[in-house]
Amino acid sequence: MPAAGFHLVQWADLPDAPGAFSRWSTAAALSELLHTYFATAERSAAGIVRVRWRDGCPTLAIAGSSLSVVAMGRPSVELSGGQCAISVVVHGGLVVEPGSRPRLTVALDGHGSHVRALVDLADYEPRGGELAAVRWLYLGTQARVHTWVGRRFLAQLRRRWSTGPIG
Repeated sequence: MPAAGFHLVQWADLPDAPGAFSRWSTAAALSELLHTYFATAERSAAGIVRVRWRDGCPTLAIAGSSLSVVAMGRPSVELSGGQCAISVVVHGGLVVEPGSRPRLTVALDGHGSHVRALVDLADYEPRGGELAAVRWLYLGTQARVHTWVGRRFLAQLRRRWSTGPIG
């Protein structure tokens, strides 16, 4: 098992749009980004996985069942000058190693007119990841899906960046 788990990051530089960073760097706008990320994940799963929000916490579950694939805690927001982020800690689920605590973060890093958006999954440990075959399977399937979802989400954000959040 990797000591700190897997770390996957997707990023995109966002177009220069005056005032866009300040419109997006609020708790409400970051919450909208997180909901958009999970909606993108759900659409990308071809109806197999649904996102449920309970008490502000997202869970990816097998459609039509109560079986949690990935269960997360309440989002936390960090706002500090030229950086802002919303994160959720993964608490468990069918595909997650029990006792591990991966973190999914959607972040905006702005310096002047340059803004970079990031989707960062840190310290992810797949269930059974101590086995080489499971790590290989994870990298060939789940890691690719996470990367694909992150890229789709970032493309959507690039298109919406200059108009700002809905809320």
